Amino acid sequence: RAQRELDALSRLIDVQKHLKEFIFVEYPGRFWWSPSSRLKNVELSSLSNLLDTLLQHVSKSLMYLSIVMTAETTTTTINAIEKYHLDLLELTIKLDQSHFFALKSCPFYNCPRLNKLVLSSWGYVEILADAILPQLGKSLPPSVEHLEILAPWMFTLRTLNTFLDNCKAPLRYFDIRYCRGITDQHVNLIWKRLYNTLENLIISERDPPSSVMDVDEQTNSDGLQDKNYVLDNENTHSGSASSNTENESRNYQTIQVSNE
Repeated sequence: RAQRELDALSRLIDVQKHLKEFIFVEYPGRFWWSPSSRLKNVELSSLSNLLDTLLQHVSKSLMYLSIVMTAETTTTTINAIEKYHLDLLELTIKLDQSHFFALKSCPFYNCPRLNKLVLSSWGYVEILADAILPQLGKSLPPSVEHLEILAPWMFTLRTLNTFLDNCKAPLRYFDIRYCRGITDQHVNLIWKRLYNTLENLIISERDPPSSVMDVDEQTNSDGLQDKNYVLDNENTHSGSASSNTENESRNYQTIQVSNE
């Protein structure tokens, strides 16, 4: 095994054109026999090239991936998923409007077993997500059941409706605790569209749902009223959702959490 890892590491080093320091150190940890775990100091001019090479070498075995660095490394990760067909179960990345075109090819469909996707962002500046959210919906494979958007995304009711139109994933867990401007209409629409699968919806305690919306949003909401699943207004945390067109009911849970 050590010889195989050494060969892989040698190939990895060969493709790096700006490697300035390479040091082996004794590491008494669990993977002490792995040459790659003894790497102490590496300075590279292109992190993206290194990341791409690493993902290529582990494409057949990698199941859990978390990349929370720069916008460039997110693009590299998305491209690598499509290029090397990474068979991931869970993925955590940072995402914003700049990745709209990277998502157009629906790269996550190359992960047929992807079950959990966690998205975050850089800093606390609000992100207008009216373009990227619908594209994200198209990008989710039908295997995804757990989606977290841990970023200050802002999106209109119409954008959310388009996202849900595009989304074929049977979401059971949907966390939007850091999203801004979430109203009662957003919450109602989510429960209506994900009625058959959704079990937990996580929203912010600091920014609780309200009925405030602009005229355009009100018009869009009115058009959905005849098919809306009605939430229990006397209990915003748990209860049942019911359809005006079907004699069905489903227990639900809306959890408000602190962002502290």
